Amino acid sequence: MKSRFILVPTIILVGIVCSFSSLKSAASTSHLSELEDMIEIVQAEELGIQKWEVLMKESLSRVDYQQTLQMLQTELSSFAYSVEEEEKAIKYIWSNPHKAHQGTERFIMLVPKEQKHDIQMTYVVSGTDWKKSTNTYYSNIMDNMLNVVFSEKMSKYTCLTTLSSDKINSDYFFDILKEKLKVQPLENMKENDFEVLSGYTPHWNSSIPITDGPMNVQVAARTGLGGKTTITIGTPIITTEY
Repeated sequence: MKSRFILVPTIILVGIVCSFSSLKSAASTSHLSELEDMIEIVQAEELGIQKWEVLMKESLSRVDYQQTLQMLQTELSSFAYSVEEEEKAIKYIWSNPHKAHQGTERFIMLVPKEQKHDIQMTYVVSGTDWKKSTNTYYSNIMDNMLNVVFSEKMSKYTCLTTLSSDKINSDYFFDILKEKLKVQPLENMKENDFEVLSGYTPHWNSSIPITDGPMNVQVAARTGLGGKTTITIGTPIITTEY
């Protein structure tokens, strides 16, 4: 059964990602710089990419509700559109698959029915393939989305999933990550078929404050019944299932 990372004040299940000296510094302004670092490391170890995801979230005042909805209808007019009414909220969904790049854009505007709650906007770009043209394509798309929809208060989460190989096991991969990103380890939880490592790297700007200092990198490894180990990397935390 898959698990989902949950961040609570007293329990931190977090981990690590890596970088070669040639990777970008924390000063990089690319919205995909963290993902580029993850992919470069994974590909250097000759591991495949199962899935990558960049998620952006921001709260919005209800005062701007109708204006923002109208703007989204215009800006995302080429997307497939649907509305789902739930018990406590209305969910507006826009989806745009990109077959040529094996990826998808998805935008969700969640409007709580209780007037006291803010609106939640979530934008997710995900895919299963990565090459130079993929980078250029999604960088331009995300730049436009950030300029039109989100503000500097936006929170961003980046995740990448890969599989271990006969040559590269999870212990080796964790060590490579710590070395290449100069990660300061914070906590390591290890069970028979599951391990989560947390830490901080100066290579990336965003972080989450915790008791022991800032944290901005997480890696989880889970071994399945077939003996293959799924490795999920995230910053500042993992937001996908692993």
